[in-house]
Amino acid sequence: MALRLWELHGDGRTVTPGAVVRPEERQSWGRTAGIGVQHVVAMLRGLGGAPVLGEGAIASPARTAPAAPPAPEPDPRGRPPREP
Repeated sequence: MALRLWELHGDGRTVTPGAVVRPEERQSWGRTAGIGVQHVVAMLRGLGGAPVLGEGAIASPARTAPAAPPAPEPDPRGRPPREP
């Protein structure tokens, strides 16, 4: 007795417009394998693509703008600081 996990949807090659392949149905094994390979490639690409896309969003110390010069120290006699 063969264990059948999925029923073939229609002829296994086409899905009519508006039709839905339900969870207990599948396409032909060739199409199912092709979709599986495409899924794996997309997930692996996303794994490498996310750091590239997010690279500009995370600022590292080497990429940040230089800090502003420190504020001049106040003169102990109360005179305003000189402009450079």
